[in-house]
Amino acid sequence: MDLRTLFIITVLVNIIIAFIMAIYWRTQKTYAGFGYWTLANVAMTITFSLFALKGIAPEFITVVIANTSAVAGAVCRYAGVRFFWGAESLPHVRFHQSVVFVCALFLAYFTCIDDNVMYRQVAVSSIISGYFLATARQMLKGASQGYPYEAWTVSLLNIVYATLMMGRVLEWYFHPESRHLLIASSMSTLYFSSILLLEVANALLFLMLNSQRLAKNLLKVQSELEKLATSDMLTGLYNRRKLEEVCTAALTHARVHNRPSALLLIDLDHLKQMNDTFGHPAGDALLNTVVKTIRAQLRDQDILGRLGGDEFVVVLPATPEDVAKTFADQIRQAVQSQPFLWEDQEMAMSISVGVAALSDADCNWQDWLKRADTNLYQAKKGGRNQIV
Repeated sequence: MDLRTLFIITVLVNIIIAFIMAIYWRTQKTYAGFGYWTLANVAMTITFSLFALKGIAPEFITVVIANTSAVAGAVCRYAGVRFFWGAESLPHVRFHQSVVFVCALFLAYFTCIDDNVMYRQVAVSSIISGYFLATARQMLKGASQGYPYEAWTVSLLNIVYATLMMGRVLEWYFHPESRHLLIASSMSTLYFSSILLLEVANALLFLMLNSQRLAKNLLKVQSELEKLATSDMLTGLYNRRKLEEVCTAALTHARVHNRPSALLLIDLDHLKQMNDTFGHPAGDALLNTVVKTIRAQLRDQDILGRLGGDEFVVVLPATPEDVAKTFADQIRQAVQSQPFLWEDQEMAMSISVGVAALSDADCNWQDWLKRADTNLYQAKKGGRNQIV
């Protein structure tokens, strides 16, 4: 296959890639930098379109504009990767713009005034290889963000790309007869065939990276929504909806394995008085302090949730009633001894606890909770800060 035909094939492939990426860009959720990557493919399409016109169109078009477009494409790809991985700006923007502009002037001089193909080749290959290596380095940031295989692969492709470019410079240096763009030497054929494959691989992997990042973020959002639906906003504990689910599961597990279990219904004493005197921020701070204190007393298998207001539920799996009462009193004493400061005032905290061991008469968790609520009522009626 002659190189002009290979250029035409490369142009057609890049047109398809650029078209697909443009559609994806406009119709799908994409991240910062995707547009720059698309522009890089457009630039490569222009470059190889003009390469294919070598010997037909003026040298200014097939050399100066074509190679300047290739350099601009390399800059766009580098910028795209930086933005894709979270950079807010491209540092030294004027420098990158100057690189493209100076490269264009350099090419124009050594094409139209002092025709020197070797100078042109060294300059263009060095600049593009530098940007490919910089792109490879930037792409490795993706490895630390949870995309190791894709990031390393794209990084490796860019290193190969840069190596091939410099290899072609060496071929032109040692074999002057191969310096014409359309001479199909073994190195030229390998170089341009590899570029075609690398362009396809780069585009597919970048699309894959965007899709995987989107899927990962959607899972994160879904997880956050699920957490919001099952967690109490103030304390982060299970809310009533989630409590029903986990308590039902605990009840079923206890019945299946014939193990005792207990439920503690905890009420924070005098929360309303705290809210009325110092405001709701003080009450919220008090609630979180109590939650932190209770958590410090729990075992890994224990379940803690907020039933609502100032009431909390603790499920103690594999715990008989007498142990549960001891455990409840341990929590009560810990809360009572925990200092609470608000506006430089130290205030006392206390809780009342209703304890209910799982009974054969409990048909569901509401029955279990109802018995604990009855005992809690007795604890509050008896003067609070006690266990029933």
